[in-house]
Amino acid sequence: MEATFRVFTSDNVAFDFQLKWIKNFKRLEEKVANSPVQLEITAAQLSLLIEWLEVRDKNDFHVLNKALVERNQQSDRAEDWEKASEAVGLEYFIRLKLCLKKIPKKKRKKEEKKEKKEKKEKKEKKEKKEKKEKEKKEEREEREEREEREEREEREREREEREEREEREEREEREEREEREEREDREDREDREDREKRLYNMRLRPKNPQLREISPWARERRVGLAFRFRSGVSGNWALGANLPHEETSKAPR
Repeated sequence: MEATFRVFTSDNVAFDFQLKWIKNFKRLEEKVANSPVQLEITAAQLSLLIEWLEVRDKNDFHVLNKALVERNQQSDRAEDWEKASEAVGLEYFIRLKLCLKKIPKKKRKKEEKKEKKEKKEKKEKKEKKEKKEKEKKEEREEREEREEREEREEREREREEREEREEREEREEREEREEREEREDREDREDREDREKRLYNMRLRPKNPQLREISPWARERRVGLAFRFRSGVSGNWALGANLPHEETSKAPR
């Protein structure tokens, strides 16, 4: 556990330092419960504390304390050091975590580290955001390209279907027209043949219905006789006597 101590001088100047405890946690717990612990010491006590913190190669408090006491036993500083040590509870600490001279540097390093970390996180966040935006952009472009390709294929398919439909309709219309023209030609030909046949039959049909069953030579003869009878021209009346009874009976009177 690390405890932060804030020391105030008589000039009301604050110094923060941290110490790592090793034993007697129960007794120390009451002192660091409301960390940072604020202690007011004199300039002499602060000087002794700084002098103790400046010792680099010895971490044992008792050795340091003994050396300092022997060194300063002829002055008031030894008594001040003992008071200071009792005030901050240095007997419960063996190893020094941070010293006063290194606090600004440590804080600066810590701030730099924090700033570097924040900068790195910001950079990573920015890169992540840019990557995400890039992926979204690529995905959007790919989606738009796919939609455009599908629309193009759909238009092409519709165009082909339209052309095929128009070609089919044109073919069906052409076939229907050809069939209609052929039917009309056939009907015209049949009508013409029927008309010619009727005209031909009309030319061959005699005007007098009574002569229908008479042979051609008898028909010509009977027509001549009828002409004679109707015109009143005198002739050989014996001609009629030479004809069969059936034919003379059908002669016009």
